[in-house]
Amino acid sequence: MQLHVRYRGDENAVKETVRRAIQSIDPMVPILMLDSMEGQMGQAVLPQRIAGVLVGFFALLAILLASIGVYGVTSVVVAQRVPELGLRVALGATSREIVRLIVGRALYVAAGGIAVGLFISALATRGLRSFLYGVSTLDPLSFGIAAVVLGLAAALAGLLPAMRATRVDPLVALKG
Repeated sequence: MQLHVRYRGDENAVKETVRRAIQSIDPMVPILMLDSMEGQMGQAVLPQRIAGVLVGFFALLAILLASIGVYGVTSVVVAQRVPELGLRVALGATSREIVRLIVGRALYVAAGGIAVGLFISALATRGLRSFLYGVSTLDPLSFGIAAVVLGLAAALAGLLPAMRATRVDPLVALKG
């Protein structure tokens, strides 16, 4: 049996008053739980909150892994292009132009991955419909934020190899 009480004021004082009122009617009635509606609602949505935290954690982990992948690929590409980058520097390319070239290439590759990922995500959302609460399965804001975050992660992951490429000595690069 459940009893709902509307109250104003201190929650603990109301709980004690309700407990005393029930005990005065029948002292043998066990009172298993006295909780507010907010507490009841919190308990009801706890599994969804835990699932949301786990999904958020795995999303951060996925962004980290994607960034490591972009960093690795960009580092290999920069290492392979050292002679070309040395020639560009020898011909007057500025550090800013070298960084723009390398980060731009990393973003170009990441944009392809983001496009494919958005397409697959749009197809997969039908299976996730039961997990979504107050958001449509094809929420443009969520998809847009995800794309921007992944783009920023790719840009940051490409920035370190790009900065390293700006320190290429043209004489050493052209000899190798």
